[in-house]
Amino acid sequence: MVNPDLKAIANTNIHRVYGSSVLRQELNPEFIKYRRLWDEQPIKMQHGTFPLFLDIEVTNICNLRCKFCATTYLGNDVSRGNIDSALVKKIVNEGSKFGLYGVKFNDRGEPLMHKDLPEMIAYAKSAGLTDIYFNTNALLLDKQMTERILNAGLQRISISFEGHTANIYEKYRIKSSYEQVVSNIKSFRKIRDSLGLETPKIRIQTVRVKEMDEENAIQDYIDFWSSTADEICVIDYKDEKHGNSKRLIDFPYKWVCPQLFQRMVVWWDGSILPCNEDDKGKLILGNVSEMTVAEAWNSEKINFLRKTHKDGNAHKINACNGCYLRDSEIKKLCKGKL
Repeated sequence: MVNPDLKAIANTNIHRVYGSSVLRQELNPEFIKYRRLWDEQPIKMQHGTFPLFLDIEVTNICNLRCKFCATTYLGNDVSRGNIDSALVKKIVNEGSKFGLYGVKFNDRGEPLMHKDLPEMIAYAKSAGLTDIYFNTNALLLDKQMTERILNAGLQRISISFEGHTANIYEKYRIKSSYEQVVSNIKSFRKIRDSLGLETPKIRIQTVRVKEMDEENAIQDYIDFWSSTADEICVIDYKDEKHGNSKRLIDFPYKWVCPQLFQRMVVWWDGSILPCNEDDKGKLILGNVSEMTVAEAWNSEKINFLRKTHKDGNAHKINACNGCYLRDSEIKKLCKGKL
C-alpha cells in the first residue's frame, strides 16, 4: 500500500508562458494513454515491466560551453564519444517489443553533433514509437539538417535560447552565434510550414537567468518568439555543478523521484542509468552489452532505489542527496519553510 504522505510529482521546473503544450495530441489514443501512465505511475509508485520513455544519449560532446551546464563542468572527468547507430537500433527494437512509448535522443551533449541523428529518428518512427524528440542549442540546425530531420518524422523539438538579445544570449551560450541561431530557428519553422507539416512541434525555452527577472523580460521573450514557437517555456535556473549551492545534506523528506517510475537513460557507451540527473554515473545499473533495458528496469539495484525513496530515505543515496532536482522539488513542497 502506498503511503499517502509520500509525494511523487513530475518535474515542475518547466513553466509554459505561451502557446499550447507540445505534449498535446488529443486525437492520438496511444499518446493519451502514454501521458496518463506518465502522470499516474509515480503517484501510484508503479513502474510496469518496461520504462515508458528512454533518453538515448547519441553523444556527450557539445559545441558550446554554457556556464550552467553539466556538459561544461564535467570537462575531462568523463570520456567523450558518439553512440554506434547499431546500438540505437538494438535499444529501439527492444523498446518496440515491450511497449516503449517515447525516446529523446540526448542526455548530455548536443545531439546535432551526431551525423546520423536523422536516421535514428526515422528508425524510431518506423518502429512505431509515439513520442520522438530531442533538445538542441540549434547552432547546427542549418537548412540541410532541418530538411533531414523533418523528413525523418521528428514529433517535437526543444530549443534552448537564453533571453532575446545578443548580449544576454551570448553571455550564457559560450561559443555560439546569436544571429546564426536565430536564423536557424526561424528557418526551421518556415520550412516545416512550407511542407504542410504540423510536427515537429517547436518549444523554445530559456533558463531563468537573472536577466529574465527584469521588468518585461519574459513578455519581451514571448513577443520575440511567438511567431516561431508552438510553445514557449521558462526553466528554473539550476547550477548543475554540484556543491555550488546549499544542499539538503542528510535531510530526510517524503519526496519520491518520479523518474524511477517513468524513464531510463542509456549513454553513448551503453551504460544504463535510472535517471537523467546522474551526470557522473554514480548510479549505473549495467551496460546494454551485458544486459537488456528490461533487465535493468526490473533489477535488484533499481528496486533498491525505489524502495529507499518510498521509505523517505533518498538522502541516504549519495547521488540522490546531491541531486538538484530533489533539492528544488523539496524546497517547493516546503514553500520556503526550510
